[in-house]
Amino acid sequence: MKKVEVDVDTFKALTSEERILLLKTMDKKKHTVQSLCKETNLSEENIRASLVSLKQAGFIKQKTSSNSYYYTLSWKGSTLLHPENNRVFALASITLASLCTAFIGLTLFIRQQIAKPVHSTLVLEKNDSLLFAPRMGSMFESTSQSTATSPYPSIIILSVVVFLSLLFICAWRYNKNKKQRL
Repeated sequence: MKKVEVDVDTFKALTSEERILLLKTMDKKKHTVQSLCKETNLSEENIRASLVSLKQAGFIKQKTSSNSYYYTLSWKGSTLLHPENNRVFALASITLASLCTAFIGLTLFIRQQIAKPVHSTLVLEKNDSLLFAPRMGSMFESTSQSTATSPYPSIIILSVVVFLSLLFICAWRYNKNKKQRL
């Protein structure tokens, strides 16, 4: 069984209903102390004390813009409200890896096609003199290095199918996980 370790600041920050309300309010957008007062109907003193506790616990970030301080959720705060997004992040990483695999397979396949030997063809000109004109092997022509024996096309196709499938699942999970868990 996996142990969950919570430090003292995190535990203190989560023991107050006001702090949890502030976290839920900051989930939508960045806020100033005054906008938090309007949306939550809490006093400015309580909000400032709660913001200090939430900031010490690492649930929020403070940003300065002109003469105002704005508060937003940190990664830790967002994960607290939306723990399922960690799975979406891991799934998105695997999706990116499958796209990279497809790109690498395509690059190797193109390099293999460029490296094919040049074949000479007998060409007759108007004056009936024989010339040997070089021509490149076609991508679909069967040669000694046939594309049928190359593993790259199947790797590319498989990687693209996996990428598109995982991309669809990521988008579906992300949209499904938009509601708050606290």
